Amino acid sequence: GDFTIRGIDLAASYAFDLGPGRLSTNMVGTYQLEREFAPVPGGGASTVYDCVGVVSPECQDYEWRHIANARYSVGRYTFGLRWRYYGELDYQSPYTGDPLVADKLVCSKSAGVTGAATCLGEGKLPAYNYFDLSSSIQLGDYTTWTIGVNNVADKEPPLVGAGLALNGNAPGGYDQAGRYFFTSFNFKF
Repeated sequence: GDFTIRGIDLAASYAFDLGPGRLSTNMVGTYQLEREFAPVPGGGASTVYDCVGVVSPECQDYEWRHIANARYSVGRYTFGLRWRYYGELDYQSPYTGDPLVADKLVCSKSAGVTGAATCLGEGKLPAYNYFDLSSSIQLGDYTTWTIGVNNVADKEPPLVGAGLALNGNAPGGYDQAGRYFFTSFNFKF
């Protein structure tokens, strides 16, 4: 078989003084142009499929995904905001681009194909945004204490049925646990 991935990775950082502190920002993103699979060598065009922007039993690949951070530091205190973005995924055949109807929670009644009458979804998984907050304090020269909360809005992952149960009742990659708090100590030696 054969596997081809083409895309553009973007990374950017910028920092500047703001008021009594310093604001640091960065973003890392990936734009996929192609994620093509040819599982059968020489099998022809009918066996080749592209997964970019598609969710199906064979695929779950975002066209655009990024993580952006903003951190503001004043003295020994730092406050952070992180934005995680997952692009929209169309529920369609990666082979033909036709709408799928096997997963009744995701497929769309307007798909215009046999079996679509019992569909309950919109034919896609919407884009997802998660926001995380954190705060750190420098405790002396060698110790930092951090506390934070991930998925501040307690956004649940998209619900899917048996046709797409890639990870229980939701596709992988999304926050399965919802909002969660964390703390950590960092010691330098």
